[in-house]
Amino acid sequence: MPLHATCARVVEQCLANTQRLSLRRLVDGACGPAAPDKERRAVFAVVCQVLKFKAPLRLLIAAAGMPPSAAKGRKAAVYLVLVYELLFGSGLKSAPSSLRALVVPHKTRLTAELAKLKMKKRAIKNEDLLPDYIKNAVVLPRYARVNTNVSTIDATIETLAKSGYKLIEYIDGMHLGKLA
Repeated sequence: MPLHATCARVVEQCLANTQRLSLRRLVDGACGPAAPDKERRAVFAVVCQVLKFKAPLRLLIAAAGMPPSAAKGRKAAVYLVLVYELLFGSGLKSAPSSLRALVVPHKTRLTAELAKLKMKKRAIKNEDLLPDYIKNAVVLPRYARVNTNVSTIDATIETLAKSGYKLIEYIDGMHLGKLA
């Protein structure tokens, strides 16, 4: 199956993820057990980027006057993947002609709408179009490994406390994601 069709199937499953499966599991299920690792990595990378740029992509699809099936329905994921590849990705070189025919007639309009959106949001790079919660995502370390040959645990905790970190005792059932 072509890369873009597989990506579209995974994006569709992600958007309607009723089983609460991880993205990795969805990609593995869509690619199949016989797929090479290179294909899995490519599908995973494209799907991650499409989901990251989902909000700007939907704005572009709506503004470009594409068919109603592009915004809703089963083809919405296909359009998201193809528009991402056309505007932000490596192009549609590897897409089959049946999929390429869906977005190539709208290429000029999509490019113009992307330029308008960049001007409206005062964005210089494409990454500036991302929502703030994605752009400014906080990545916190989960643990700190201390080399006791070089330093002691107490000295390391003191150094981290001076840097702005604080030590919190773990309690069973504590949800660590809400601490950030």
